[in-house]
Amino acid sequence: RTSVRYHDEYGNMNVQECIQMNLDLNTEKAANVRAYTDDEVEDYMIHVIMTQFLLKAGMKKFKECGKLAAMKELKQLHDMETFVPVDGNALTAKQRRMALASLMFLKEKRSGEIKGRACVDGRPQRETIPKEEAASPTAATESVVITSVIDAHKN
Repeated sequence: RTSVRYHDEYGNMNVQECIQMNLDLNTEKAANVRAYTDDEVEDYMIHVIMTQFLLKAGMKKFKECGKLAAMKELKQLHDMETFVPVDGNALTAKQRRMALASLMFLKEKRSGEIKGRACVDGRPQRETIPKEEAASPTAATESVVITSVIDAHKN
């Protein structure tokens, strides 16, 4: 398996080197281990699970690895032809107001890998789409179980 290398102003680093660098940093931190209370453990777990950074803050924290993760996510969106380029000058004022912004988040996974996540800010859309059209129908778990039991009893 060949390794993809990235050459940029930060240097020459591949994904495995990024992960190893983060694991090394975490190992150095682990050298000063002490016994933690249950509350401290719970606070830490919530922090680990819930912490993600907007792109700018993530780039400051994760440096080369953050850039690598963001580029990987953007490349995936490009390869899947998620967006179609449109000339902004050809749009009406209403269309420009309705355009959705893309947000990028960075997060450190438990494995040490930095993960980029892109999502769309759909707030402008909420004002124009009726709730009936935006909501997808869902079935309650109890309804599915009751229907399955009735069907099984009939057969």
